[in-house]
Amino acid sequence: MMDSSNVSNATYNNNSLVPCLSGKNYEKVLLYLLPISYSLVFFFGLSLNAMVLFFFTFRTKRWTPSTIYMLNLTVCDTLYVFTLPFFIYNWVKDWPFGEAVCKICAFLFQANHYGRWYA
Repeated sequence: MMDSSNVSNATYNNNSLVPCLSGKNYEKVLLYLLPISYSLVFFFGLSLNAMVLFFFTFRTKRWTPSTIYMLNLTVCDTLYVFTLPFFIYNWVKDWPFGEAVCKICAFLFQANHYGRWYA
């Protein structure tokens, strides 16, 4: 049995933990898989959230608490979807947009994360 002092000093070889995901092949798969999946999420997320925003804004006659909640969730998702092209570009190449855009994207990501919990 291993005590806690030995656990903190233990070193792990990443290749031995997950052998099928090690090496350059894993990085190549992610280089293509993540931009494609982010692009699909961007396309469907933007179009469907725009449709929901239109529906809630112009077609809803009676505003109930659940309608306002759904509108808040849609706004949170839309703000997150706007950051996806920046994350796609950052995954393929280095970040050229500057520190201000980086902080705005990080803020919108965190706003989506916490906004979904507390909306």
